[in-house]
Amino acid sequence: MNVIFVLNISKSFQTQIIETKARNEQLVHENINLKKEMEIRPTAQELKFYKHQVKKLEKILKNIKSHESSEEENMKENKEFKKGLGGSQLQEVSRRYLQVLCSIDSIIRSPRRSPLITLMQKKGLGKSWAEEESGFEHLPAVIETWADQLMALKILHQSLKKLFLQLVPWHSKTMQDTNEYIRVEDLQQIVEEISEEVGNKEKKALIPSQQTLYAIVCHFQKLFDVKTLNGVYPRMNEVYTKLG
Repeated sequence: MNVIFVLNISKSFQTQIIETKARNEQLVHENINLKKEMEIRPTAQELKFYKHQVKKLEKILKNIKSHESSEEENMKENKEFKKGLGGSQLQEVSRRYLQVLCSIDSIIRSPRRSPLITLMQKKGLGKSWAEEESGFEHLPAVIETWADQLMALKILHQSLKKLFLQLVPWHSKTMQDTNEYIRVEDLQQIVEEISEEVGNKEKKALIPSQQTLYAIVCHFQKLFDVKTLNGVYPRMNEVYTKLG
């Protein structure tokens, strides 16, 4: 009976060992899988970056949808506009728009605007100007250049005003800020006034000061041994006569 009991205990122990070994192998396998999964999972920084990209893409998609809807609305409005206008009215409107575009294009192509054409060609925006069938595609770029130049004129006007007020601060009332259209003539006027002021200062610099004149008079009084300015010339004449 003791032998049977020992055998049962031994068998039970072996069963427990087998189950424990199987459980350990399963845990090792799960541990390996977890490590692989952790390697595949993004880090916190990567997750933050991905979230930012997702939000960015959602915003782009939203803009695309709104753009598509606005295009559909514009197409719908154009269709309604065409329906509202008769064939002759539509032709008249198109003819007027064509006249306006042709007028703008003729102004741009005028020989007086050759510096503008040169500037546009340097920017690579005037390559198709010589082509007769180029249409009016170049007009937006030209108008944009004009707008930039007008803004540059306004900035230059502000700089010239500052320089002028530094030279002639008592003219501050006549140089008040204005939001009106800046003309080249305004810039020329300021430049001429600055040049005139600089010229006046140079002339004043050539005129000797009172202290300098007094020193010269004292020098000649001492040189010709006279006490007054009136005696300098007679004494000078007398000396030069003797020397001559």
